[in-house]
Amino acid sequence: MKLLIIENTDHYKIISNLYKLFSSKFEVKILIKNKLKKFISNVPQTCFIHFFLPNTFIFLLAVFKAPYFDKILISSGTEYKKGISGFFYSGGLFLLIKLFPKKVILNIRNIDKYLKTDESSLNSYLRIKLAENAEFITFETKSLAEKFKQKYKGKCKNIGILYVYYSDYYENTLNYTTNNEVFTIGILGYVNPLRRDYEMLYSAMKNLKKEVKIIFLGKCSKKYFTQVSNIFESKFELQISDKYLSDNEFYEYGKKCDILVAPLKQITNIGIYGQNKGTGALGDAISLNKNLIIPLFADSEKEFCSFSEYYENTTQLSELIEKYMNIAETGQKFCNFEEYSCEKVLEKFITI
Repeated sequence: MKLLIIENTDHYKIISNLYKLFSSKFEVKILIKNKLKKFISNVPQTCFIHFFLPNTFIFLLAVFKAPYFDKILISSGTEYKKGISGFFYSGGLFLLIKLFPKKVILNIRNIDKYLKTDESSLNSYLRIKLAENAEFITFETKSLAEKFKQKYKGKCKNIGILYVYYSDYYENTLNYTTNNEVFTIGILGYVNPLRRDYEMLYSAMKNLKKEVKIIFLGKCSKKYFTQVSNIFESKFELQISDKYLSDNEFYEYGKKCDILVAPLKQITNIGIYGQNKGTGALGDAISLNKNLIIPLFADSEKEFCSFSEYYENTTQLSELIEKYMNIAETGQKFCNFEEYSCEKVLEKFITI
């Protein structure tokens, strides 16, 4: 069977993961922004469809490609698109769904724009019609799927879970153990003080009695570089980059960390973590097979408690970091990622 995967945003890491998941069962082709291909190292170049038009027309191109595929997976919906370009994205996707309803699988990453509707907005209207007309819709977490079901009772035919990160994505990760002389913390996500509370993290760490190294596992744009660096560099050894990390770089840096931390702010400019959108931090922890420290609001149902520990304030965050400093000295591992292997995820995935 032939599968077309379409990614219309900048979530290029997801493409490598989805290729890993589906390539054993499908002949996979990928439609993505040309500029992002260079960051995807684990997918053969022959799998990419050359796309020279503006990205706005990606779904219109998909309409012409659709007859040659058995299934089409939209790895990110149009919830982040606005204005005229949003109209072309949502309109093109709506046309694709109407013409090929049995083929399209819509993966929604942020449900906020599907729950809060604006009757005066054409983009909002189109998104609602996408939700009501899609035959198959998937989400990254069970809690997002349940909230969506409550809003669209009886209107959506098939709803399922599609984890987009896998514990066996990187070879040898399951058996890898760190042996750091200095306790090393990996900070997950794109470095952005509007979405992540680095001041709180510093407050939780400033009184630690042992030496600590911090590795930022995401790009820091130049406008935030000095601001974020100044928070930590006077007291901690710091590794931070103003460039995108390739898939291999992310793995090489991530595997060296003793613990991962996602210091998320609950309310951000792109939605409310845990309530209407998931966080890639959970997926990063799965792919690296590392324990994760994360705010409780990001996983209030504790769906990912097999490898996550939760905090609600600075004191709890500090206590968890100290706990893992002690664990690192013993070399113990407490995380459990069995249900997130490619095989397990495929088994649970809806037969479509």
